[in-house]
Amino acid sequence: MLYVIGFVCISVAFVFYKGSFSQLSERLNVFNYLHTDKERLILWSKSISLIKSHMFFGVGAGNWQIVYPNSSIVGLDRVEFSNITFQRPHNDFLWIISESGLTGFFFYIIVLFALIFCSIKYILSKNNYSYKMQILILTCFLSGYLVISFFDFPRERIEHIILFNTIIGIIYSMLDNEFKFKSLTIFKIKKIYFGLLIMPIFILITYIGAKRYHGESNSKQLYYYMDKGQTNNALNSFEAAYSIFFTIDPTSIPLHWYRGTLNFQMEKYSEALSDFQKAYTYNPYNKNVLNDLASSYEKNGNHNKAKELYNESLRISPNFNDPKLNLSAIYFKEGNYIKALDVIKTVSDGDDRKKHFYDIIVSHLHK
Repeated sequence: MLYVIGFVCISVAFVFYKGSFSQLSERLNVFNYLHTDKERLILWSKSISLIKSHMFFGVGAGNWQIVYPNSSIVGLDRVEFSNITFQRPHNDFLWIISESGLTGFFFYIIVLFALIFCSIKYILSKNNYSYKMQILILTCFLSGYLVISFFDFPRERIEHIILFNTIIGIIYSMLDNEFKFKSLTIFKIKKIYFGLLIMPIFILITYIGAKRYHGESNSKQLYYYMDKGQTNNALNSFEAAYSIFFTIDPTSIPLHWYRGTLNFQMEKYSEALSDFQKAYTYNPYNKNVLNDLASSYEKNGNHNKAKELYNESLRISPNFNDPKLNLSAIYFKEGNYIKALDVIKTVSDGDDRKKHFYDIIVSHLHK
């Protein structure tokens, strides 16, 4: 029993301790998270909308972060005004159902409930007190993990996954000594054949992991060079980062959006349009991708398509000023000054560009 208690204590310390004890205290202070309650409820609501429209098979693994803005990001102030992105809904259960549907969630939850059920059955029916206490502690640990999963995202952290699966393995091993899960061992395979089956999968997973690591490392260089204005180095970093296994960065921005931005700055509008179109195929619900794709269409003479995409960007983010300014500019160039003025009035007062363009439009109205 002591080794179980020790394992749990060390695991908890490993998971929660990051840096100094003052930092740990801040992490464990629930009052530091009260401002996020509204955001979480909105994210849960959007996740439920995804589940309703993709109930059985979900939107696909890793796609929650891409698809959820389709129902707009209104109310998520940090997303609209601070370019903060959410990669998950702060609820592992909704996350799994959203991406894998009820089908995937069933296979996830059935194993856990089966283990908990067998653990409770053993605790209530056996007389070995020491063994029962060990299983009880591990089962409580597993149950606590599931409770946390309802309000957070431990499934994202590799250390949590390792700990979680280790606990499951220990519980299964201890219960197997008692129940002899014959139904789970009826399929037998020789070790050599098992190795031949697993090795290609292991090699493929390792290769994909290496490509993604390489892509993420070079994407950091891409950000650095773009920030420093080193265009050629930034383009080289894009080429090094992009692969079929790494198309979108950790903030849900397609890598082609970065190259499209560089090409647009160099006034290579045809190449920029091609890049933004590619970015759109990877993430069609990102407000910046939509706005910049619209601007590329405008530069290439397709005004109607530009207006359509600017309006789509505003549907997702009604408080996004850039598409409003761009739409107003299109109407202004078309000579529709009234419409241009109506649109520019919707730009937030804190944007310095509003007064500048407003004065220009008004001056033309008075001519």
